[in-house]
Amino acid sequence: MARPRNASSPRSACKGCCRMNIPDTGVGAPHASSRATRPLLLRTWLGAIGRGARSGFHVAPENRRAPPRAPEEKTPESRANKPARSAAAEPGAVLPGHSPHALGELVFQDLRRFRVPPDFRGRGIAVVALWRIVQGSLFAWSPPPLHGWRRLLLRLFGARIGEGVRIMPTARVAYPWKLSIGDHTWIGGGAELYSLAPIVIGAHAVISQRSYLCAAGHAVDHLDFRYAAAPVVIGDQVWVAMDAMVAPGVTIGPGAVLGARSSAFHDIPPGVIAVGCPARPGRRRPAQPPLPGGQDAQRDAHKHGACPSYSAGAAATASAWIRHGHAGPRQPG
Repeated sequence: MARPRNASSPRSACKGCCRMNIPDTGVGAPHASSRATRPLLLRTWLGAIGRGARSGFHVAPENRRAPPRAPEEKTPESRANKPARSAAAEPGAVLPGHSPHALGELVFQDLRRFRVPPDFRGRGIAVVALWRIVQGSLFAWSPPPLHGWRRLLLRLFGARIGEGVRIMPTARVAYPWKLSIGDHTWIGGGAELYSLAPIVIGAHAVISQRSYLCAAGHAVDHLDFRYAAAPVVIGDQVWVAMDAMVAPGVTIGPGAVLGARSSAFHDIPPGVIAVGCPARPGRRRPAQPPLPGGQDAQRDAHKHGACPSYSAGAAATASAWIRHGHAGPRQPG
């Protein structure tokens, strides 16, 4: 006769254990609390955990690792049907439309062949090293108001410096013996005068902070990456504004303005305002007629705060200076 299921039945009292098919003990109290059934319950749980470990727990589909694929036998047919890889993905591959020799086999420059031409610096290596030490110490450490002290140092190393020139201590000059600056010219802080070839700056000119007058580059048409030097001429009353660059061989005419962060790769006509990269001449710069009485009257007016228009030619000064042998040797080739 079947025993009725009541509230005190083990299967009605225990939900989780009875789902595991634990045998009924026949005791009226719930078997989960019986001391006799505790070892059986523990063994059942441990068995369930072991089966789950052997069969593998549930893993999300995106985290499941694909089973290892059996290695395919390579046949000529499989190699022929294999899709070609993208040329851009392979290292060293040649892009479409390029020559097979464009990336890896041609040589554009070989820096092992680079040589400094003889007498290119214009002074011996000892003088060059001494100037580097003086520029980094006595010149750079001097207080900003001591313009006369910095003019003296440049003159001692062969620079041609006019009267009343103001040079900030953070300005840098590559070779001072290739530098010529006219009267009452200002050289701002951080300006770089890369005078591997002559740099001629006229009178009453302003070279603002962090400007770069570059008198030499490199010949990209030669494998040895040799120097390509050419003089830079800045005319009278020129303003090279902040962060501007003047390329080798460029002449900026008297009274012109090269705008901030502009780059002059070609000559700038006199009396214009040029901006951009490359710099293009724009509107004319306004000027005043010279005062009567010549340069003496103009000099006196300048002392009293007037702004006359000077017309001395820096290009003629540069030509004479280069003609007398101050330009340095010409580049071979």
